[in-house]
Amino acid sequence: MDFEEFFIKNKNDYSKMKERLSNIFILNQSMPNQVFRKEYNGFLFGEYHGMYEEEFWNGLQILARKSGDKYILLAELENDYNERMKRYEWAKIPVDLSYENYLDILNAEPLENIYIGLVDYSCKLVFTSPSLQWGIWGERDQELYVFACKENVKSQFKESPLPDALQLNEALDYIYAVYHDKEAAKSFCEKLLENYKN
Repeated sequence: MDFEEFFIKNKNDYSKMKERLSNIFILNQSMPNQVFRKEYNGFLFGEYHGMYEEEFWNGLQILARKSGDKYILLAELENDYNERMKRYEWAKIPVDLSYENYLDILNAEPLENIYIGLVDYSCKLVFTSPSLQWGIWGERDQELYVFACKENVKSQFKESPLPDALQLNEALDYIYAVYHDKEAAKSFCEKLLENYKN
């Protein structure tokens, strides 16, 4: 299977997808600021590196099927154009792909005899699906991702399929545990609490 076919290569397609993503995400923001548009809530959190696990991919598939979508949009917001591969680090991933294929897409960059990719160098990864009923925003620097869904479909996503999903208070405990600088942790948590109360 040629995984390159799932990536966006055309600038016009990239612009259209960026415009679509801006309907759910505030693309120029970072946590602990609010990264979702105001009609999204039901926030849940998880560990950034958990986004590469099989359980997470299974959760994405469930979310996309619940929202009636056939593919998942993936975008790397910080390093969005890959000069060497001549493509954007944005992809449309079919919902029926296996976990192994999902991982191959995240590592779809051959370099000599090894493969590297978003698993190695992504900074900000977002996931959603075409209907924009739900979204996930992840930041490597914060070692955290946040899930949200539209207010009018919240009951549909009440039982989260995401592995080890954390409520806000649990996410605050996690941040205090992983931050070495406790003052920075305190400041981050205060802002997160202010911006992500359900």
